[in-house]
Amino acid sequence: MESSKQTASQKPTTAFLDKIERLFNTGIKMDLPFAIWRNPKEQIIHATLQLDQESDIPEEIEHAPTGFLVHPFQKTDAHQARFIKSDVLLDSELNEVLLSSRVQRQRR
Repeated sequence: MESSKQTASQKPTTAFLDKIERLFNTGIKMDLPFAIWRNPKEQIIHATLQLDQESDIPEEIEHAPTGFLVHPFQKTDAHQARFIKSDVLLDSELNEVLLSSRVQRQRR
């Protein structure tokens, strides 16, 4: 039985690396929140970009929209938790850019 998960020997394609570089550069140039990560023991690279500066932390994470939660070990005024909404999603397994339903509604 073949697994759809990337194995240790699989590397991201050049096309995927180009997409993730564009996502990264967009986040930097437009000063937008983004996250790029890989889960432990997996080879799939994930990336997400938020298209606004809102930083509302969901009260109940179970009902939160898709996103990435960054939380410091010790919360201070200078270091607060941050929730990055996944308006734009990309991962090395699918290798395609996905837009959240919120963004799709706004584009209509």
